[in-house]
Amino acid sequence: MSRQRAPEQGLCGVVAETPLGWCGVLLSPAGIRQSTLFLPRRAAAENWIKREGAGMCADGVPEESEWRGATMTDDNGHQGDAPSPRPSPFARERGLRRREGGRLSEQVISRLQDYTGGDRTALQDFPVDLEGHTELQRRVWLTLREIPPGETRTYAWLAERVGLGRSGARAVGTINGDNPVPLWLPCHRVIASDGTLGGYAGGLGMKTQLLELEGALPRRMV
Repeated sequence: MSRQRAPEQGLCGVVAETPLGWCGVLLSPAGIRQSTLFLPRRAAAENWIKREGAGMCADGVPEESEWRGATMTDDNGHQGDAPSPRPSPFARERGLRRREGGRLSEQVISRLQDYTGGDRTALQDFPVDLEGHTELQRRVWLTLREIPPGETRTYAWLAERVGLGRSGARAVGTINGDNPVPLWLPCHRVIASDGTLGGYAGGLGMKTQLLELEGALPRRMV
């Protein structure tokens, strides 16, 4: 029997339906704290949120108008404004409309739907909240965003990029395996030096699917 974590103040959960499945996301006022990969059922995403000790987002996440003016700073000192609202082609196809200045939860759903609908950059600049992790972990995870959609880099490249040298490839691989915000921090774009996929916490089938979606691998014939 799985144990539910004690609730953490300020966190709430969002469940997004996409063409690839259901995705659960935990939000704080600063951004995404944790997320799942694509799951086969809505109940799986909702149960994950419950196990993490959070309720579903309602009024607990700031309005976009409040959040958009904030300046986000990463571990390298780079600053930038929070992104503006994005229209969702997937939502339009379902006859849905999001109002201008929507909540963070609405932004999460819209971007996941855009990403799975073919917008490779939809998740690229959304703020993440890496509170509680080490400086090295944060540096590795944030560096993943330097890999353009549709491209891959090796574990050795990532290790050099964060100052560990090529010999640190195994260490960054382990850190990638603990990535709390997959998809949004794209650890699936890191592969082995021999061109094989290496590992992936979500399984190599999911890693292949994501790389195919982004155009880094040719789509398999079904």
